[in-house]
Amino acid sequence: MPKIIKDLDQKILKAASELFRSQGYDQADIRQIAAKANIAVGTLYNYYRNKEELFAAVVHNYLQDGWSEIDTHVIGDDPERLLYELLVAIQNQMNGNEHAVWQHIMQRAQPRNGVQPALMEIKKSVMDVMSVMVNRIEKNIQEIRRKYSSEPLPQPIAYRLAMTIILAMFPLTHLLPIAESSLTVDYFMTLVKSVCLQEVFNR
Repeated sequence: MPKIIKDLDQKILKAASELFRSQGYDQADIRQIAAKANIAVGTLYNYYRNKEELFAAVVHNYLQDGWSEIDTHVIGDDPERLLYELLVAIQNQMNGNEHAVWQHIMQRAQPRNGVQPALMEIKKSVMDVMSVMVNRIEKNIQEIRRKYSSEPLPQPIAYRLAMTIILAMFPLTHLLPIAESSLTVDYFMTLVKSVCLQEVFNR
């Protein structure tokens, strides 16, 4: 069995990412990617069966790195401020130039034969990242709730609220979610506080 080295995998992904971004999906070639990574084509195929699989891995890597960057930079003690900054950071990430580049590349690749399995994998990666976002927002909502009550929000309410925020901000009408909503982060913060307080007053 061929020896798989993690660092080499990252080198391949970096080379592929640069070529997909500069040349687009159609023009980027496995031989070019291997050359840029300074490896033999056969070595690349030990890691990825074809260009479509490599493309899915590159976009998955981009999504994971993007979320890690968001999560790392959102720090603080006040739960309302934390949630506000988290939503702003998510919105900025989804509206950034890098995100737009990948959205464009995927739109151009979508009609191509053989790309559909890769797009399905990318869609799964998108859903995985969005699930992490929802869980993080739900946690922040419960922390805000604790400012006003010793009892947490019922979990289904907190979860539905977090899911509503994400889907309202990023309707899944594209291969990669982009911020299309006219609703502002301030609106979502008001909604969260309203739900937390309403549950207090209803008891």
